[in-house]
Amino acid sequence: MSYVQDFAREMLHRYGLTGILIGLLLTGVIMLALHILMYLDGELKAKVTGRNAVRLMILCSTLSIYILYRQQGVWHRCLIGFVMLIYLAVCSITDYYSGQVYDLIQLGTCVVIAVGSLLQKVSTTYGVDLIIFAVLQMIIFRKMYGDGDVMCFLICALSVVEKGIFVWVCHMGISFLLLGIVQGRKHNIAPSGNLRTPVPFIPYIAVAYGLVF
Repeated sequence: MSYVQDFAREMLHRYGLTGILIGLLLTGVIMLALHILMYLDGELKAKVTGRNAVRLMILCSTLSIYILYRQQGVWHRCLIGFVMLIYLAVCSITDYYSGQVYDLIQLGTCVVIAVGSLLQKVSTTYGVDLIIFAVLQMIIFRKMYGDGDVMCFLICALSVVEKGIFVWVCHMGISFLLLGIVQGRKHNIAPSGNLRTPVPFIPYIAVAYGLVF
């Protein structure tokens, strides 16, 4: 317990104020993105106001401090982390409320993350791994979940391209494990192994991303 307390104290001491300010900024960006999506799609009811907005702000601030600490203040990697935080938060909220993941968010994030990954000048081996991973997603795993989930896994892999395909597959496995644990406790898994009632998958992908990366 003392180790956890020391760890938290060190993070707050080094990046507390900066992380809180960045968290406030990211919260504003997320809410702006949601309002734009609600304006473009009248059926989307992903309203984040009042108490939920405060929770989102606390979450963004906490994760921003952790990202700064984890990346040791290397701003190039921190920016990728912040972009992924915005992306996964927006997609989780829209998937939860409407079961949709919007192409506008997917494509925009993909371009930003791709540029960031190119700036890292990673080995071409990882580029080959990414192509293999994409082919597997499109041919095999696409049958198991929606196109939005496929794109989400690919963007997550692209954001940490230097980790390699084994870690990307581990991310997928943990996402399914979390889904199985939660839905199993809710008795939402049929004897065939399929879900009795479909549920949003991206929130599980987002939590697994935070645990793995």
